[in-house]
Amino acid sequence: MIHSNTQKHIEVVPGVVNVSRYAVNQVGGTALGGAMDNGLNPTTTLGCGTWGNNIISENLWYTHVMNVSRISYRVPDIYIPTDKKIWAG
Repeated sequence: MIHSNTQKHIEVVPGVVNVSRYAVNQVGGTALGGAMDNGLNPTTTLGCGTWGNNIISENLWYTHVMNVSRISYRVPDIYIPTDKKIWAG
């Protein structure tokens, strides 16, 4: 998680710190678990990846043997449905 408006600062951190998800100007607890307004796949079992000797929590794919850092930004003006609309039958 970083709170900055300086692109140089934003882009240098994932090259120095081994992270699997890295969010910019967002709420850490909810954004890194995946959110409708940032495009990260939802997860409730986010581990520290192969850097921390964790096992994956989804179907095995070739991307799981690659260490990848993802930088996410909030998507401006995205439609987020209400709970009522999400749970409507």
